[in-house]
Amino acid sequence: MAELHTIRSGSTEHDCDVAISQDMSPRRDCAAPQNLGFFRRRHHRYRGVALIWVAILALVLILIVGLSLDVAKVSLVAHQLQNAADAAALAGARLD
Repeated sequence: MAELHTIRSGSTEHDCDVAISQDMSPRRDCAAPQNLGFFRRRHHRYRGVALIWVAILALVLILIVGLSLDVAKVSLVAHQLQNAADAAALAGARLD
């Protein structure tokens, strides 16, 4: 009952034996290329990298927002101090 099929993956062809097991589900026994394991290992090595990048970028974003809030607060206080100095100068000039 086993038939020989040819599977094309990329530019190579692989011969596979398709067999029907006792539970009537098809099963393939293929001679996989040697470098397929390398790609799986490399893919496995990079699992979870997106989570690390998201954490780093979130930290950078929080730092940028905090720095911009600090700069805005310094600018506001400087403006208020300038207004107070101008008001004091005008009040002192009127008394004379």
